[in-house]
Amino acid sequence: MDLSIFSRFVFVGFLNTVLGISVIFIARQTVSDVAANLLSYLIVVPISFLMHRKLSFRDGGAKLKAFCRYLPTIFVGYWANYFVLTTLLDGGTDPYLSQIAALATHVIVTFALSRWFVFLGTSEHPPFQESA
Repeated sequence: MDLSIFSRFVFVGFLNTVLGISVIFIARQTVSDVAANLLSYLIVVPISFLMHRKLSFRDGGAKLKAFCRYLPTIFVGYWANYFVLTTLLDGGTDPYLSQIAALATHVIVTFALSRWFVFLGTSEHPPFQESA
């Protein structure tokens, strides 16, 4: 794994998390928690895509095609997070450790899918090297 790409990915993810939580905390002053969470996703997912495209992966491929691949990537990452979280909680694991494990799972899954499925137009460290 290329640590410079992964480091940028984590940094962009941190910024997106701060943005998402900010949207939720502001929106929940006037709407329900569920609506605030949905609003956060609607705002953060496109921004996250653009930031990962430009900063994390430096992708120059077709934007719309990549975005269409990014949406299921977020969905898979969410469900991997949910699966790990509920499995650990149901097994009696400490809730804080369960949350950390679920978050780490989300990061690893979305990084791998973003690297090898979403952002295919990167000139920096292509995911697969063709042998000569």
